[in-house]
Amino acid sequence: MSQPFTPAALARLAQRRALQRRTRGGNTQPKHLRQSPTQRIGQRYEDRAAQYLQEQGLCILTRNATSPFGEIDLIATDQHTLVFVEVRYRHHAYFDGAAASVNRSKQQRIRLSASFLLSHLCQQHFGGKLPPCRFDVVAFTDAELLWIPDAFT
Repeated sequence: MSQPFTPAALARLAQRRALQRRTRGGNTQPKHLRQSPTQRIGQRYEDRAAQYLQEQGLCILTRNATSPFGEIDLIATDQHTLVFVEVRYRHHAYFDGAAASVNRSKQQRIRLSASFLLSHLCQQHFGGKLPPCRFDVVAFTDAELLWIPDAFT
């Protein structure tokens, strides 16, 4: 006669099976293959924006910088100015297009993220001194690129 499983025995069995699944192969795919289709589209437009800004003379310092308040798509320098760049894409120009989607709440999250990252960026790239800063938007609607330097303060 078999003995019924206790709740503790069932929990141990579930933990053991979960560990086996994780160690069997885990998620060994490269990050770009684990992204959703929407994330891949966003990554492609961030790549295009970074390339365009570099052609305009900006130096990209980092991409997808995260803070507790959100993410900043690109951080660059334009000579001696630190530039925080938001990249937006919209397939159609409905509701005023991609640039208009950077509304006040999005701007506030970008400002908070920038202030959170600012001291680290100053130490790493400006010798601890606070450089002038600006917030740019690179907006794509269909295939058209619109760069808005100093989009908001």
